[in-house]
Amino acid sequence: MKGTVAKLRTEHNISATEALKLAAQNWKALKEEEKGPYQKLHDDDAKRHEAQLKELSTKGYFIMADGTKSSAIESSTKKRKTHAPVSPPAKRKSAASKKA
Repeated sequence: MKGTVAKLRTEHNISATEALKLAAQNWKALKEEEKGPYQKLHDDDAKRHEAQLKELSTKGYFIMADGTKSSAIESSTKKRKTHAPVSPPAKRKSAASKKA
């Protein structure tokens, strides 16, 4: 493959959309034997994904390539804090109504 989308963007000074189109053209221009290594990467990744899904459904987590549990990873997105609903303050009786 001639380059990644980011590389194509900088080399040709084009938008991401145009770089993706160029990358697609480059991919279509490759012969099947040139696509082989990329297809193998895809196949290996698909097998890994299937194994992780199976492990996730049985154990609730999967072991990542570095040996850690997937559940041990902290989320990069911040979760919103949820607060209990606040009830409106009770109405106070006015001084005039207290005298009556």
